[in-house]
Amino acid sequence: MASSRGLSIRIISAEEPFMKADFGETQVLIRLMVDYANMAAKERALLNRIEIATSEEERFLLEELSSRKQYVATLLSIRTVGVKGEPYSYCVPLSYDQTQPNWNDLDRVCYIFGKPVRESVTNVKATYLTSNILSTLREADFIWQIKYYGIRVAIRS
Repeated sequence: MASSRGLSIRIISAEEPFMKADFGETQVLIRLMVDYANMAAKERALLNRIEIATSEEERFLLEELSSRKQYVATLLSIRTVGVKGEPYSYCVPLSYDQTQPNWNDLDRVCYIFGKPVRESVTNVKATYLTSNILSTLREADFIWQIKYYGIRVAIRS
């Protein structure tokens, strides 16, 4: 059966920073999650929040993934939206210390290519959806398809 993995480009509208009162706590929680294997062994006040919000199976997966990979999670001050336009909450992209992450670990996540982003990103630059931006996104998708599948594939418009 062929893999259904691919680059999924989501356009996010952010005209101003989205930072609710829980921004700081959320930032700490995501850092605990990407280092869960180490943090679960220590007494941390916010670990109970992770235990309440996750199943035993999800915590096992967090521990497994965080023990073998050193992902970096960065909380962005933008609000994400679903494919039907329904608003969600923060965007938390992952980055990685190595050149190539294990793509099987990264299903339906936002990923930052290049060097890991370790600092908070709270400034938002307005970017408008123009034909040039769409062209760049199509080019990124094309490059991803070549790198992931190793063959040249058609780009869907």
